[in-house]
Amino acid sequence: MALFRRSRALALATSLIGIACGGGGGGGPGPTPTQIAKAPSNDGDNQVGTAGQALATPLAVIVRDASDNPVAGVTVTWTAGTGSGSVGSLGTSNANGIATATWTLGANAGAQTATASKTGLTGSPVTFNATAQIQGATQMALNGGDSQVGPATQALPTALSIIAKDQNGVAVQGVTIAWSAANGGSVNPVTSGTDPSGIATTKWTLGPNAGNQTATGTKTGLAGSPITFHAVAQIQGATQLLKALMNSGDGQTDTVLATLPTPYRVIAEDQDGAPVPNVVVHWAATTGGGSVSSGTSNTDLNGIAVITHTFGSTAGGQSVQASVTGLIGSPVTFTSTALPGFPTQIAKNGGDNQTGAINAPLPTPHSVIVHDSHGNVVPMVPVTWAVGDGGGSVSPTSTQTGSNGVASTTRTLGPTVGTQTDTARSTLPLSGSPVGFTATGRQPVTVNVTVNDNFFMPSSVTVGIGDTVKWTWNGSPHNVTWQDGFMGSPTQGPPNTYKRVFSATGGYAYRCTVHSTSFANGMIGSVTVQ
Repeated sequence: MALFRRSRALALATSLIGIACGGGGGGGPGPTPTQIAKAPSNDGDNQVGTAGQALATPLAVIVRDASDNPVAGVTVTWTAGTGSGSVGSLGTSNANGIATATWTLGANAGAQTATASKTGLTGSPVTFNATAQIQGATQMALNGGDSQVGPATQALPTALSIIAKDQNGVAVQGVTIAWSAANGGSVNPVTSGTDPSGIATTKWTLGPNAGNQTATGTKTGLAGSPITFHAVAQIQGATQLLKALMNSGDGQTDTVLATLPTPYRVIAEDQDGAPVPNVVVHWAATTGGGSVSSGTSNTDLNGIAVITHTFGSTAGGQSVQASVTGLIGSPVTFTSTALPGFPTQIAKNGGDNQTGAINAPLPTPHSVIVHDSHGNVVPMVPVTWAVGDGGGSVSPTSTQTGSNGVASTTRTLGPTVGTQTDTARSTLPLSGSPVGFTATGRQPVTVNVTVNDNFFMPSSVTVGIGDTVKWTWNGSPHNVTWQDGFMGSPTQGPPNTYKRVFSATGGYAYRCTVHSTSFANGMIGSVTVQ
């Protein structure tokens, strides 16, 4: 009986062990994971470490079943937040349900995050936080030296300074700050470390030009970096040079060699628009010759500097520049207009010695040009024209010079073959007046063109003004139709003819509309008049 009781006890114990192991003798499934949370101890949360380096303590989570028993062999997914570096798993959960991972922080200082997740588990994802430091700091801020005003090319009186702090707002010593200056300026030193008060400094020497300038302090990865400092550089106390708002003197008109009645005026101002006295302004005549009354002048109590401009001998725009090297707006340019002086001479300009058909206009007008004593062309000078030998006409007979100093007329030859003349003269006492022109009259020429079937022969001819082209039909039906709209011939056949007398130079295209589709192809022709 005792042996029987011992056998039953052994069988019951074996059965209980099998159930506890998920067994039942058949090797069935183990416990089912239902929840995930941070490990009860040494979970690795809220660490502080160096940016770009692995944290000292791995991250740890625990996986449990519905009865809060740990579950082994569960794969957990680890993910670093944006900018938070990377997380590497150290394997599945162990016999205690613990899964761990190594977290390497991102490159920038400040708060970073990572997560552990298992789809379907309560508590997923689990979030971990860390603080990344760079040389022990997480942030930097402007401490002093901003918004100064000083002379260009000189060092500012107050050093630029930056303060570095950790995540708790405590100043951090030993943080290296890199300094740089824009606008041609410089800093010294170019790198400096923070002192026990967390402050790094440098001296800023401004660039050579007036106006706004910037410098920066940088520590890559720290919040707040880079920090930009601003300053205003002055030259002789001013930042800008511009034309005086009232009575600047710009845009005057007078004759060559005249001294302009109104001086040119510039104003020097500081960064607030206030006038600056005692600024030395340099003046120079630049375009068109001429001169200024002085090479320099100083601004007065109203910030105004003045100079007087005397024109050179060349007509047209003449310019003067006011400059203070480095000031915004410098140089300032003034431009006035010099008119030509009194006309003194007239000369032949074009159209002489042409040959043309009698009773027809010459292709090139006769023209004269008028200058003053300095060689400038003079407009609005009256010029009259008269026919001489050979008869004919000029049109118009009364002209005046244009803006280019030129006056012209069209000469129509008379009926005489040979030399023909005309003259131009001014009512003013000009040297060279009267001006004589000579032309040679010739008999008009007739050039013949044959109208054949589907082509003109020759298809292109050249004639002079007053000459005639005659078309004789040798085929039919054809016509002569002009591109310029001149009256052409009807559609006809032999032995008809058609003539056109040409009175102006140029190119004249024609075609037969029966055997062409445009003036570019088919039965086409052309006449050149020169």
